[in-house]
Amino acid sequence: MQGSHRLPESSIEWLPVLGAALVAILLAELVFRVGERVLRRALHHSKAALTVLQAARNPAHAALPLFAVNLVWQDVPEALPGLGTVQRLTTLLLIGALTWLALGIVSGFARAVVESHPVTLADNLEARRIQTQTRVLSRTVSGLVLVVGASLALITFPAVRQIGTSLLASAGLVGIVAGLPRGRCSAT
Repeated sequence: MQGSHRLPESSIEWLPVLGAALVAILLAELVFRVGERVLRRALHHSKAALTVLQAARNPAHAALPLFAVNLVWQDVPEALPGLGTVQRLTTLLLIGALTWLALGIVSGFARAVVESHPVTLADNLEARRIQTQTRVLSRTVSGLVLVVGASLALITFPAVRQIGTSLLASAGLVGIVAGLPRGRCSAT
């Protein structure tokens, strides 16, 4: 039984690109591992910073290789068959990973604030107030992050780009309104 098993020409064109992508992923893994160790050592004295770092660990581990692969795709000739689909897919995955990372940071920061204000003390009114405000603010910021992430994902599709742009503008407006200082009413 003799037959030659040759890869299709389009597959052969992808081999060097996939090799470069693999190298980029391995370098991203190295950067992640070294960066994690450096950050852990630098932040070992701060329980709050370590809480945020732990919350961001898995999303960062997903985002770094996707970022590296997206950089590789930038130098690939546009004539490569299927490149547009691969670029869009990895861009969507990167947006998802960065959204997850932002959500992790918000969650980790909120957890650090809540843990630094325990309600187990006898006079816990201030701690309960801070915990409630932190949870409300955390949920608001998380919602805003999700809207921005969804908007950025929609922008990658030409057919629904306008919807994504409108959502992004709305999120910006909500962010501006939420950031306005509020006057405190006080009874005198």
